[in-house]
Parts: sequence; structure tokens; C-alpha cells
Amino acid sequence: MISKNPFEHVEMPQMRQNEVVHLSQHELLALLDALPDTTHGCCCELILWTGLRKSEVAGLEWQDVDFNEGVIYVKRTKQYLWSIENGVKADHQALDVRPTKSKKGFRRIPMKPETRKLFERQLAEQKRERLLYAKVWTGGYPGAPNMCVFATHVGTVPDMANARKTLRRACSEAETKLITLHPLRHSCLTAIARGGKVDLRTLAELAGHEKPSFTAEKYMHSDPFAMSDALDVLGERLKKTSKRRGKV
Repeated sequence: MISKNPFEHVEMPQMRQNEVVHLSQHELLALLDALPDTTHGCCCELILWTGLRKSEVAGLEWQDVDFNEGVIYVKRTKQYLWSIENGVKADHQALDVRPTKSKKGFRRIPMKPETRKLFERQLAEQKRERLLYAKVWTGGYPGAPNMCVFATHVGTVPDMANARKTLRRACSEAETKLITLHPLRHSCLTAIARGGKVDLRTLAELAGHEKPSFTAEKYMHSDPFAMSDALDVLGERLKKTSKRRGKV
């Protein structure tokens, strides 16, 4: 038998928690001006306004956009995944369609004026693309219930890699930090959280999270200005206390 544990003084490696890069409010405004008025640009803009996941944006169909009720229904995700054949990654991708990530993932997002205008622009763009690429168009009629809102120029399910490229170009033009689609979702939710008018549970429901604690940990980032304000509050309270005690 071993009399001592050989690993007794071994230090375990610490897991590093890297904060996801996100844009400031000033950068988001600059990015909005730089995004092109195209299908890929509208994809990015919808994430910016709603905080939807990229697979949820790809899964949106026109039947999920209720202009009369002013509601966006998030019901499914669509994404292309690499196929595995005989345990080996294949050289092609397969479309994966499934319900939202969890019960909380199925949600109703209010359609604000900005998103309503976005959908109206996208419908017009889809009609234009159908006419322009009529010979190769394989999708349904633009605006049809089961037609993808952000379908490709030939009417198929969108590949969000193209939206990511559009976002990177817009970031360069706007001179913001270079981000991808998931950090754009982070940026949206962080901006809402910093507004201070939304409780954590509502923010979690908007994000499609089961637990508000996860939302707080992953999507509410520290802000030097907010921390400074917090310390000012503490300072004011201590000053009042000190005055009552005759120490100031």
C-alpha cells in the first residue's frame, strides 16, 4: 500500500471563464448604420433587435411572423451540420431541423416598430430575389406560411455563415470590435440589462433560458461606468451615516 497520496500537493488547473466579447451601445448604433439592406444584413439586424439565436433566426418561417397581432413566434431551429459517415466527418453538411432548445425556447417576442419595418423590407427583398433568380428559384412564394423568412437567393434554408461574413464586413466598416453572430446576441441582451428597466426573469424569458441565474452569469457583463455609479451610491450612503454620527 502507498502511505502517502502522491497527488496531495498537486495543484489542479483552474478553468478560465472568458467573458464573451460584446459591443457597447455606441458600437451597436454604428453597426446598425453599417449593416446592408440585404437578406444577410436583415438577419444580423434581427439578432441585434431581439437577441435571437442564429439557429432560431434561420428557423423562422413567415407563418411565425404575425403582423396582425404584432408577435414573432420562436418555434424551431434550423442549421447545417457536418455529416458523420462511418465515424468520419463527411465532406458535406446536412440540414438539421428541430424544436427550440427547451420549453423556454418556445416563446412569443413582441414585434416592435423596428422589427416590423425589418420584416417588411425582407419580404420585399425576397420578392425581388425570386424575380431576379427565377430560373434557379426552388422555394415557395415569398411570404408563404412555410417559406423561410431569410431564405437564400434561390429560396432554400439560409446558411448563417453568409450572415456572419456580412456582420464581419459591417463591423469593419463601422470600426467596431469584430464579432460573430453569437456575441451579437450577447450585445443585445447586455444592452437591455444595462438599461435597468427589465427584471432578470423577463430578460431570461426573452433569451429563451430556463434559469434566470444562467442569464445573469452569461449575459450580464460588468460595466466600469455602472460599477463607478454603484460605488457612488455606497459613498453617498456612508456620508449620510457619518453626518448623523458627527464624523463628517
